[in-house]
Amino acid sequence: MRRKNPSFGFDDPFEEQETVTIDNDIELTLYTAIEQIVQVVKGTSYGPEVYKIAARPIAYLSNRLSLTELQSVLFAGVINRYYDKRIELLDIARWLDLSPLAAISLLDELEHLCKLRYLRYRLEDRDTIYWVPANVIEAVRHNTDISTSHYVVPDDTSWFQELDNIFESYCDNDMDYNMLCDEVQFLVHDNPELHFVQQMTKQCADLDRDSRMLFLWSCSMLVTTQTQQITPPSFRNLFKNIITHRNHCVALANGSHKLLTKGLLRVSCEGGINIKDTYELTPMVVNNMLTGLVADFEEQVPKGVILHSSIIEKALFYNPTEKQQIEQLTDLLKQERYTDVRNRLRERGFRSGFACLFYGAPGTGKTETVLQLARATGRNLVEVNVAEIKSKWVGESEKNIKEVFNNYRAMLAHSEIAPILFFNEADAIFGKRLTGISRSVDKMENSLQNIILEELEHLDGIVIATTNLTCNFDKAFERRFLYKIEFKQPSVAAKTSIWKSMIPELSEHNARMLAEKYNFSGGQIENIARKRVVDMILSDEKFSFESLCNHCNSEIISRSVKPRRQIGF
Repeated sequence: MRRKNPSFGFDDPFEEQETVTIDNDIELTLYTAIEQIVQVVKGTSYGPEVYKIAARPIAYLSNRLSLTELQSVLFAGVINRYYDKRIELLDIARWLDLSPLAAISLLDELEHLCKLRYLRYRLEDRDTIYWVPANVIEAVRHNTDISTSHYVVPDDTSWFQELDNIFESYCDNDMDYNMLCDEVQFLVHDNPELHFVQQMTKQCADLDRDSRMLFLWSCSMLVTTQTQQITPPSFRNLFKNIITHRNHCVALANGSHKLLTKGLLRVSCEGGINIKDTYELTPMVVNNMLTGLVADFEEQVPKGVILHSSIIEKALFYNPTEKQQIEQLTDLLKQERYTDVRNRLRERGFRSGFACLFYGAPGTGKTETVLQLARATGRNLVEVNVAEIKSKWVGESEKNIKEVFNNYRAMLAHSEIAPILFFNEADAIFGKRLTGISRSVDKMENSLQNIILEELEHLDGIVIATTNLTCNFDKAFERRFLYKIEFKQPSVAAKTSIWKSMIPELSEHNARMLAEKYNFSGGQIENIARKRVVDMILSDEKFSFESLCNHCNSEIISRSVKPRRQIGF
């Protein structure tokens, strides 16, 4: 007889224990075998006698679960504390009446039980905490085999639901980072036939463990919460270790992170300018790896990007010279012809990029022509927010314009059809370089121009710029643009067509009369047509040529000349 420490059982601490015998006639199940082993260990000193008295249930458990005798005893003891989510090594040592030092010898056995997924563990303040997972409790309860592949799922959607559950448990501190990685690896291992798993395994084969976890975290964020942008605060929940988190932030910031260099993540941008410390999965990942998992992803395009499929077709009318030039440019930018021309230029040693300048008076259709050109050639537009490029801070403007071209090059690398980099009203940054300067602001302006000139010189894609003020352009810029198309005020014939297009109720005679009487641009004619529609909506007014003429007259802003003030008396 001996007094037994009750920390791992239910016996009274002062109750004298009699020599234990077990019923060898009872039918063994997982539950009865565990129960008998626990009774023997509680009733006698842990040692050879335990294995002699409980030989039958230990052998049953060992055969059933493919365990050693010692592992079977440990498994039975931990299952006896299934309700406790904080089982420590010292608890097991006290149950077996072992010294803390002697208990160290049990660590390998416990680790094996965790690898078999019979137990779970996490690290807290350098202590290993064990607990019994729910599926193991259910198997003991119903005497069924313990599934070591309980992450088997039917499809990619279910796979990401399981991944989200694992991440959620990790964030709730139900597991440590090592166990998180183990559980995710089990999830991958159990579902080798799923499309995402196959693609991810292929693309991430050479990634280190932490980079792979960050990639899966990013994919899970997008699939389960439709959160496209990843920021350092968001993955702070993943990398709870401050140093690990900082190292990833630094690598992302300087562009050396493997997820960036492999094309799995990219810097988010708006108007062609990088959004600081903000990242997103690349189209390659979304379109190839997350197929069918992200709803309407094409609508979730980066800010500043206009999809060619979203551009509404619109009839445009030009003067004969402009029409010929635009038709030629449209033909050039159609993908098959574009590829052929670029190859031939390279063969002859010429640069293969195309920079185009649309210039002329306001309202003559420059911007709309760019949109229709993109739609007709199937090219997305990367519209640069010119106002956001210039900064009052020294060096920021130059950094911003570099980011515009760096982002564009990244898009070229991941796009089957090259997008168009679009500078609208570009005279704000495509200005004249100054001479004899001393102010820092003027030096910044010149530095900005030089960067743009260099980028256009080495352009490998398509740039289109529009401007109303060519007089502000540096001569060096004119040379960089291969195609320069002037948009003049429309001729009478062109204006007649525009009037008819905007207001179909107009007769040919009245349309020509308006074209001859008013020297309007296409934009002004559109304004008048819009005002007419508003009148019809508000007053249910039918078409009236007289009211249309009134709108034409109101479109003309009176330029009254003030009398010049005399000098002197």
